[in-house]
Amino acid sequence: QMPSGRSVLRFDGSDDYMLAALDGTAYATLTIGCILKPLDTALAKGMVSWGNSLTSGVPFVIFQRDSTNVKVYVDAGYRFTVPHDASVFQVYALTYNGTQWDLSVNGVAQSPYVGTKAQQANAAGIYFGNGFNGYANCDIGEFMVWNSVVQPSAYLMQQAGL
Repeated sequence: QMPSGRSVLRFDGSDDYMLAALDGTAYATLTIGCILKPLDTALAKGMVSWGNSLTSGVPFVIFQRDSTNVKVYVDAGYRFTVPHDASVFQVYALTYNGTQWDLSVNGVAQSPYVGTKAQQANAAGIYFGNGFNGYANCDIGEFMVWNSVVQPSAYLMQQAGL
């Protein structure tokens, strides 16, 4: 449930998307904080993709719905897979500290992934409601990017209004 007074971006999975031109090609470190709610169990549909074109096959980062999971693509591969029931908002915090990717979902840390920022040169724009394999049926409650590492607990406190 989104806090009272907040709006969401709703995508119906047909042909709608939104583009935010955000050049992330030079970020040494970064944090992505987002609140996502898939509305079905479609396979391999990108809810958010940070890439250089619509349905890019080589994005920098993608949050993708896959059956009852959300898969997160970084460093040229799907490095995180977490359960995510349809029609439920979950809070994601993805960070890169220069050597390691970390993902927190609803404040619970996932196993870290040590790697690089492969395909960062493609981080030209953020596509909401679309990713590598087409349009997603989803709600996006929030999507924030920092060019620094923000601790997941700080992001969660912000969501709680603290």
